Amino acid sequence: ADDLCVRMNAILADAQSSQGVHVQLTWDPSPALDDATREALALVRTSFATRTPEQDARLRQALQERIEAERDIRDAHYSQVLAHALDYRNWYAFTVRVRDTGPDGQPRNRLLRRLSSGETRLISYVTLFAAAAAFYDALTIPGTSPLRLVLLDEAFERLDDPTTTRLLELLAELDMDWIITWPGGSAFSPKIDRMHVYDIFRPKGAPGMAFVHTTWDGIEHRRSS
Repeated sequence: ADDLCVRMNAILADAQSSQGVHVQLTWDPSPALDDATREALALVRTSFATRTPEQDARLRQALQERIEAERDIRDAHYSQVLAHALDYRNWYAFTVRVRDTGPDGQPRNRLLRRLSSGETRLISYVTLFAAAAAFYDALTIPGTSPLRLVLLDEAFERLDDPTTTRLLELLAELDMDWIITWPGGSAFSPKIDRMHVYDIFRPKGAPGMAFVHTTWDGIEHRRSS
């Protein structure tokens, strides 16, 4: 999990908007954790060779209490009880840190609540793409070329064409494939070496619809209806 977060941050470091907005993630123990679980997490990260017998006893007790609490609320097979009680993903939380360059030319941190709706959407997409790419990287077997697919419906709302183009460039740089629907606009770039675009038109009151198929090869586009 730590390695996955490191890979995501490496990708995010190179993924900046035209305004210089970029993101970094931290994956830390959740603020909602009780003290016993927080201490247990610290002990788990401590080498077995350096833990004292007292620390081992506290760790066993903390884990046993979680398992017993889960058994009290869940009528399930013991393996399922263990899976829920020891699911470490529930013990951590991602924190998104947004950075850009301030009016004085110096790097600064930005609060999410102070971002515009467009900037917030941009941050969401960039983080999603980094997570998907890091996940596929972890699954890829050397010497193979598996499909690295992202599916998005009604994407890129309230984003201008240059920002949409930059997001697709990012997907291309990450060697990702995509099937995306979005309201409209143009997103052609020399950094995208192949793309098919279908513009769909449904005239008001008409029984059918029409579409225009555009192919892009990184240099020029061709249209057919």
